[in-house]
This record gives sequence, structure tokens and C-alpha cells, in this order.
Amino acid sequence: MLKNILQELSAETGISLTVPLERAMLISRINRAAKELYETKNLFGSIFESVFDIGVECNQISLPWYVKTVLGMRYYDGRMAIEFEDIVNRYFQSLNTEIWYLKFRTQEKNSLAREISNQSQLIFSIPVVESEDINITVIGTTDAASERKEIVNIPAGSLLGNTIGLYKDPVKTIRKDRVTTNDITIKDIEDNELGVIPNHLERSEYNIIQILDSTSPPSNSNMDGIEVIYERPFSPFVNDEDEFVFGDTYDDAIIWKYLEHRSKTPEQALAYQIKIKQLIANIWQKAKMGVKQKLSFKRGPYFNMKYAGDCSYFRYPNI
Repeated sequence: MLKNILQELSAETGISLTVPLERAMLISRINRAAKELYETKNLFGSIFESVFDIGVECNQISLPWYVKTVLGMRYYDGRMAIEFEDIVNRYFQSLNTEIWYLKFRTQEKNSLAREISNQSQLIFSIPVVESEDINITVIGTTDAASERKEIVNIPAGSLLGNTIGLYKDPVKTIRKDRVTTNDITIKDIEDNELGVIPNHLERSEYNIIQILDSTSPPSNSNMDGIEVIYERPFSPFVNDEDEFVFGDTYDDAIIWKYLEHRSKTPEQALAYQIKIKQLIANIWQKAKMGVKQKLSFKRGPYFNMKYAGDCSYFRYPNI
């Protein structure tokens, strides 16, 4: 919890929590340390799992904003693994025809969860008025400009704000200037919901995935649902009650990462790095005690061995 981290570091460094500028600087540096820890691979609690009904009306889907990095997928009913291919893989020359029913392909991340069906203003709304202005930066394509930038203002006491420009795909960036109390909904002029800016994050961003090679859906209805394991996006500390995205178990690691950044000698920095690694190892050891876990999810290498022409079955010797 941020409150506990602040108190520990205030006592350690002498930074005052009652002086707004010093407190803001300390929180900024804590977020830098927390972001670096977040980017450490294989933290316990970093993997989440959800089931999504993808439908098959089109050949591309967007996953919810909270799916930051896809780690694995499979069909929910058939339990068949889904190969998640890089965007360039289909361009390698091959004698085999690509079959997309059992493999998906990554696309670029997008600021919107769905395409704009026509040129449109972007309308931003909140469910409850706030006491401060909200400024939203939009960078995207219009008929008149390949890359137009404008700032949309939702004034304090108001629920709505909209762009002046008529945007079409792609919209490159949608980013707000502060943490808000509620999520901001993005719609077009036809009232279609295009996306959401989560209240605790600064931007709207979605993973776009190609699920079919054409708009013709597969006939198997078992392909409508997919299970996904993924990592959630980093959420910065703002309020005293905020916790690290993977839980307050890592509070000490964030404190040590902060102190590592302030170390005056390489030896000091190394000492904090060792403490962080040991804490992460201890968290994993306690969490996985008595839990069976596979070490590899790859197909067994012996399934790919080719049989020689002169192979013969093994025979037991006569007894």
C-alpha cells in the first residue's frame, strides 16, 4: 500500500510528507521503482486468467483494456491450444496453406476497441461530474490531415467533451492528463462505444488480434469462447490506499528498488538487488508450496522425430 511505502521511505530519507512538492516528488520516484519491478519477469501474482466470448462475425477482435500482454490462449470448449503468431509470420514462403482456425495473429495495439464505421467526432463522457477539468489529447487521422492533434476539455462540473475534427481509423493516441474518479467512455456520433480510458490509467489502449484469414467464420460453434492468460497493465500509485498491481506483498521490494536507485556506490545497489531477488524467490516458494506446476508447455520433441526406413519393432528375446 502506498501509505506504508511513503511512511517507510520518509523515515529512511527524511523527505517530508506534509510538503506537497516533496510528497509528489517521492510518489513519482516510487512509481519509477514500481514500474521497474513490474517489468521484472516471472513475478508471483502477475498472471491472470479470463474467458472471453469472441464471436465470429469478423476476422479481428479486440481484447479488454486490462489484457496488457497475452501469455497463452486456448479454446474454452475444445481445450485446443491456440498458436499466437507474430504479425510477419504469414509472409514467409511456404508450401503449406495457412489454416487460421487454430492460430491467431497479433496486430498493432490500437487506441480504440473497434473500428470507426464512418468519419466521426469522438465524444468523451463521464458518469459523474468532477471538481477539476479533464484534458484529453487525441492524435489521429482525418480527411484533411494524416496526423491531427487536438486537446478535448471536459470542464469541471460537466459530463461531456468532444473533438472538433472528424476522425477515421487509425486513431494513434488517446491520453488524459490526470487520474480521474471514473472511467471515461469514448463514443462516435452514432452512439457506438469505441473504447474506455480507465480512471487509473492515462491512456486508452487495446490488443487487436486477427482470428480468421477472411470474414468467413468456421462452422464449429466451440470456437466462440477462448481462455486467455495474461498480464495486466501497470497502474501507478496515486492515493494512499493504492496497491501495487500484483499485490502489497511486493511493498518491501519497491522500497528496496527505490533505495537501489539512490545508492551512492555500486556495492550498495548490488546489495539491494540481491535482497529484491531473494524476496521474489521467497514469495514464489511460499505460494507454490504443494502446487504441481509444469515447467514447459512446448510439444514434446520426440513427437517430431521421423521414422527411418529400416526401423523394426523391438522384440523381447526368447526365454
